[in-house]
Amino acid sequence: MLKITYQLRPEEIEEAWISAQWRVGIFQKWNQLLLTVIALGLVFAYARKPDRFYLMMCAVPVVILLFCNSYLLRIVRRRRACRLAKKKGIYGVEIRKNGICAGKDWTFYPLKDRRWEMLNSEHVYTIKVDKEVFCIPKRVIPMEEEEALEALKKAGECRYRNIITGKEKVYGKTKYRKDGEPEVK
Repeated sequence: MLKITYQLRPEEIEEAWISAQWRVGIFQKWNQLLLTVIALGLVFAYARKPDRFYLMMCAVPVVILLFCNSYLLRIVRRRRACRLAKKKGIYGVEIRKNGICAGKDWTFYPLKDRRWEMLNSEHVYTIKVDKEVFCIPKRVIPMEEEEALEALKKAGECRYRNIITGKEKVYGKTKYRKDGEPEVK
């Protein structure tokens, strides 16, 4: 049994959301590819016959959609994570062999009754229980206590995935010690 209380940083919240929505990220990349092909097709068709001005007018909304799909979602997610981290809430998770207790009222989520997914990214463990998402930063878990998370994975009721979120660059700006405080040189 492992009981942890912690405060989350904006980077950790954002990484947990990216991990929890990894399928959406795959579809987003396919949408970007499709929109790019459509935009290039419209621009090349206009270049071949410049008298068809409507082709360029159709390309403009496609490029705007491509911008929104590529950048706007990231900006909104980052702002929401910063807003949530400013509240400085204390979060807690208790990991047991048959499930976890989490949330404000320490609700118990059993392994057998619900759809579980445990996502391991660079700096956080993200646990999805149906629609609920729990973020556990790796900085707050002692090395010897990671066995509790491994026990959840080995129980077989929980799907386990390693996720690469690309958030290493954000964490590279400030180095943190194991206790969570910024490292001063």
